Amino acid sequence: MGFTTSVAYSFPATIVNTRVVLVDDAKPFGGVAAAEITMEAPLVPLKLIEKAGFGGEDGHMFLRAEADASDESGMYGGFDTIDRRFSRSSGVVRNMDLFALPVACTRRENCEAGSCQAGSTLRLLLVAPADNGLESMKRVGYTVTDPGRLKYAVPGLRKSLRSSSEPSQDYREDGG
Repeated sequence: MGFTTSVAYSFPATIVNTRVVLVDDAKPFGGVAAAEITMEAPLVPLKLIEKAGFGGEDGHMFLRAEADASDESGMYGGFDTIDRRFSRSSGVVRNMDLFALPVACTRRENCEAGSCQAGSTLRLLLVAPADNGLESMKRVGYTVTDPGRLKYAVPGLRKSLRSSSEPSQDYREDGG
């Protein structure tokens, strides 16, 4: 198996603004108390593939576009903070408002061993509403897929979104 390098050739998400609040302004490379990113990007509603024992008893969870009921294999659900095994967390994922946020399309630029397959990869964040509505989202994971599998360049899917991390209890000036 050889090593590959990839290059991004398409960016479905556009960053509009960023904001970082430092713990100590005198230390620009120090701790971050809060961060926020505002972007315009398509949001594709996702659904858990309901398949008993999918991937074995402790198999991983797979997701599909909500609008594509014919997709039986789906995309791997690489969740950040919930157990990725179907048997442990499918109930949680089933009840989430879950979306794919396409970030970039990449393609292989070269392959050292010559055994790489040519192709493109759509890189996505898995996001869920941070509050009521679709204006503020939080990252809950990632996935990758073939760019042709997920229809994201559809009118009406592009939204203006904000994602932020609030200061932790330790960094709030008011202590609350």
